[in-house]
Amino acid sequence: MLSTPGTSHNTITGNLIGTDGAGTSGLGNNTGIWVVEGANGNAIGPDNVIAHNRGVGIKVEGVPSVHNTITQNSIHDNGWSGIVLRNGGNAELAAPTIIEFDLEAGTVAGLTCAGCGVEIFSDDDDEGALYEGRTTADDAGDFTFSKGSSFVGRHLTATATDASGNTSAFSAPAGGGRTIVVTSTAESGAGSLCRALEDARGRDTIIFDPVVFPPSAPVTISLTSELPFPHVGNLTIDASNAGVILDGSDVAGDWTACLQIVDSHGNTIRGLQISNFSGPGIAISGDARYNVIGGDRGVGAGQLAHSQRHGCLHVKRRHYSQHGHRQPDRHGCGGCKGFG
Repeated sequence: MLSTPGTSHNTITGNLIGTDGAGTSGLGNNTGIWVVEGANGNAIGPDNVIAHNRGVGIKVEGVPSVHNTITQNSIHDNGWSGIVLRNGGNAELAAPTIIEFDLEAGTVAGLTCAGCGVEIFSDDDDEGALYEGRTTADDAGDFTFSKGSSFVGRHLTATATDASGNTSAFSAPAGGGRTIVVTSTAESGAGSLCRALEDARGRDTIIFDPVVFPPSAPVTISLTSELPFPHVGNLTIDASNAGVILDGSDVAGDWTACLQIVDSHGNTIRGLQISNFSGPGIAISGDARYNVIGGDRGVGAGQLAHSQRHGCLHVKRRHYSQHGHRQPDRHGCGGCKGFG
């Protein structure tokens, strides 16, 4: 534990924390390293192995506990999370968002705080077992990294460190996501689109059973409220090989969208037919970036959206793409009808 305001400028490096000499078995620790009560300006790393703790690998807690840098460690197989920032610890610096990656090519790109250092890790789960390298985000917060060879783990994660030395928690892992199949025409409940959105994680793909939603005879899902929007980021909703109509005739309100994307990056929505909402079919707002709305339809029929009182797409932020073409400063939705 690092605690009290006078606990500053210490470096923890080259240790095994929570695990045996082989790094394969736990020693019964709860939290690996706990930074609390105003401990500040410390460095955790490089070259620590922080693994098999029953709780958190590293916890930084409390508003005065800031400027603690976590760098180039192997953090994995902890019971809860690899890194947790709580109650203002390390200013609760936001974790990066990984937008695109190629495990075989060893490349990754994403978003984080402007000018922040970004460390890339690979892991078989959602922590950072193997340090892969470091890059720096530009003034807009965009970052890219090329290792020059394949990444080792099945998933990638990243941390950010700002100019004051605060390090974030790990990002959501990027890797092979799940496929969630919508099998029900009901608004909610098992197999519904609503349940799929509630259960989705980053990199998941939501598709529609073409037997239930035949592309040659689209089937309507009647909604009475707005769908839950995808907080997780990097989510794909793909109805391009099915026939899916989302109908908002029974949704109350003067400005209700079918789906809102708020502060969420890297999502793709294609193939849906969205009709009769008082607001736009899809609304994008907040710090939402690099979302793709539309794209090639496979065999499903119909427009992305129509008969919306306020158009099919409403954007209050830059960095999105409509029908596969990124247009940072233009708002609209090609292929739609019924603006008014």
